[in-house]
Amino acid sequence: VKRSIRVQVADWLAVSPAARIIEWTNGILSLLSVLMYIIQDLFDAIDSELATAQEYMNLFFAADFLLHLYAAESRSRYIFNKYVIVDIITIVPTLIIFFFKVTGNSGQRTTMEILQSFNFLRVVRLIKVQHLVLRENNNAREYGGPNVRRQLIGALIKFFVVLFSFAGAYLTIENEFAPTSMLKRRNRGRLTIIDCLYFVATTVSTVGYGDLAPLSVPGKFLVSIMIMTALAIISDTLNQIVTLITSQSPFARDSYSPSGLAKHVVVCGKFDSTSMSEFLSEFFHPDHGSRDQMCHVIILGQDTPDLTMRALLDDERFFTHTKYLEGLVMMDKDLERARVEQAECVFILT
Repeated sequence: VKRSIRVQVADWLAVSPAARIIEWTNGILSLLSVLMYIIQDLFDAIDSELATAQEYMNLFFAADFLLHLYAAESRSRYIFNKYVIVDIITIVPTLIIFFFKVTGNSGQRTTMEILQSFNFLRVVRLIKVQHLVLRENNNAREYGGPNVRRQLIGALIKFFVVLFSFAGAYLTIENEFAPTSMLKRRNRGRLTIIDCLYFVATTVSTVGYGDLAPLSVPGKFLVSIMIMTALAIISDTLNQIVTLITSQSPFARDSYSPSGLAKHVVVCGKFDSTSMSEFLSEFFHPDHGSRDQMCHVIILGQDTPDLTMRALLDDERFFTHTKYLEGLVMMDKDLERARVEQAECVFILT
């Protein structure tokens, strides 16, 4: 059956190496777009080369958006995806400004530049980088396993996105709507993104030094929403991060460090406490002489040892000469933790 062009494009976007490069390019340019937004705000000027680079980046984002829109099975569902909505909000104003510049019509440029200030919302697109990294290294183990790593990265990105989004929104609203009379009374000039990040961090952490405060009605409304959101999201995210870091298996963080003249072997493969007990009993049997008695056995297993396996590792016959490491034999960093290159040999149990 001949497939339609749309289906072929969708399949190409799903499995093609070139499509993966496009996705990585999209993620990197999204990060650069945020950094350029910060630079432009801090220096209170838009360099012509920087502005041109931003326009070309948005043309790339627009092309990527249209390509995925064409390949989507349900275009209406795709358009209402929350990340696509952010794309539309940040791409369309810049493209309209670019159109006015090309055609020589600058009458609406001020309005469009105000809309373009919401470019900070592009930080939400950095969540795509998380999925790309985890897909490239799907079996990687860090802090106990791929699932934990996914949760930890997701929690950190969510924390950063919420803080930065509120800071950018507060920056835009206060600089646009704060009354001039109150600015003079407070002897306060134009806010920068650093000021707003500082304000958001001190506010959501309930420190609140009071040196910065919203002067406009929309700003006060935004801060009220921000505080309620912080109680619901940021506190939960911080607790999740702390829990993920402190509650992981020590076997996934441990590594073997050779000492002195001691040699070691690595044991991996498919085993349980019974087969490992038989192996260790045979390996350390007195009939094998003193050489094997001085050798260390490094066990590399993909699961956290259960109570029976831990009891075996604590057995007085093996306690001083065995170490269990949680990891995967297909991962270079786990093999390095077990010092496989320095091992006398590797036993693969089946």
